[in-house]
Amino acid sequence: MKKMTLLLFVGCSLLFGDIVGIWKTVDEKSGKEKSLVAITNNAGVYSGTIRKVLTGEKVCSVCEGKYKNKSLVGVIVIKNVKKEDSKTYGGGTITDPKDDKEYKVTLIEDGDKMIVKGYIGWGAFSIGRKQTWYRIK
Repeated sequence: MKKMTLLLFVGCSLLFGDIVGIWKTVDEKSGKEKSLVAITNNAGVYSGTIRKVLTGEKVCSVCEGKYKNKSLVGVIVIKNVKKEDSKTYGGGTITDPKDDKEYKVTLIEDGDKMIVKGYIGWGAFSIGRKQTWYRIK
């Protein structure tokens, strides 16, 4: 029965769109793969945790603040995100371990791709970065 429930959950997630799973992050400037982030859903609140660093570095030597010379595996980078419509998630924050700063975040799911926008400000007056992440599982 548990296997059947799990299959039903996974099938519905794929059918109706959901961001739960493992995502490969790619640097928007260099195009290099950076990490694998696991996104989970706890009672409608989504979070994302770094599961693996793909750069080959064991610690973050270029990071500032509390992540300098520390492993990034296990760091929660996405917090308090909620589903806004069928493909858009927001209302939470994303942390850039490199500068140890937190930004507002919008996630737009598109099948096996997700647009991740970290920004400050509002509407036309917002500035930030945009990356495309790729679903692994």
